[in-house]
Amino acid sequence: MPGMPLDGRWFRHPDAELFVTTSVGPRILHLARPGGDNLFHTEPPSGDGWQLYGGHRFWTAPEDELTYALDDGPVEVEGDRFSFVSDGLRRTLAVAWPHITHRLENVGPVPIRRACWALSVMAGGRAWLPRPALRPHPKALLPDRSLALWPYTDPSDPRWTWGRGAVRLACKGGGPQKIGAWNPLGWLAWQRGSTLFVKHTHLPAGDYPDRGSSHELFTSGPMLELESLGPLTTLAPGEAVELVERWWLVEVEPELSDAALGDHIAELGLDPGGL
Repeated sequence: MPGMPLDGRWFRHPDAELFVTTSVGPRILHLARPGGDNLFHTEPPSGDGWQLYGGHRFWTAPEDELTYALDDGPVEVEGDRFSFVSDGLRRTLAVAWPHITHRLENVGPVPIRRACWALSVMAGGRAWLPRPALRPHPKALLPDRSLALWPYTDPSDPRWTWGRGAVRLACKGGGPQKIGAWNPLGWLAWQRGSTLFVKHTHLPAGDYPDRGSSHELFTSGPMLELESLGPLTTLAPGEAVELVERWWLVEVEPELSDAALGDHIAELGLDPGGL
């Protein structure tokens, strides 16, 4: 990762290795199967202002000026916890593979309403946003799912595939595309080559950002983001909220079909939904 902030700590496990930088963040800049290539997209800093850096980052929603609060200073480290304070919010990333915990604490003087937002910035590949299994008419008469589209979302863009049990998004360069949804299945999946990355969150009841979205997919240029969101919460001074993701790295066959993905998801103990 030439030009990247490389001070930090490695976490090595039988099925994964991660690198958390302590120079900026908190951010995980490297995720790989042992000895493998980095699955995260990374970018060296350029110019002034907020920098992408890539990797896995911890934002807050809704997306506004607070989202882009500068995080280009060293983090506080306490054991496996990496914290950064900006604009009255302490964001703490705790790494205990396979669980990644995002803790948002109000350390300012007034209440603030925000949501945890966890973004994994992948290098290339393709991703799945799953949908619940279909139910027949006329037994099911009322709508039970929705999609959030952004002003730049073009459903005719060839990077989208609108499948029976999932929406797929491929990273093939080009401009931004994004979609969000309330995803009761709780998981997102991404594949590049023979590696499948799956992350899952439990979904507490609440008011979710972006028209009720718990999960989102975004691509622009060489990167593809898998995004999880928690509910919007009014935090009084001293209060905190958490979003916990569980991660898996699985060896799979290239060009995974939806049906084969569903089998892998079921083997992980998750609901494959309509796949």
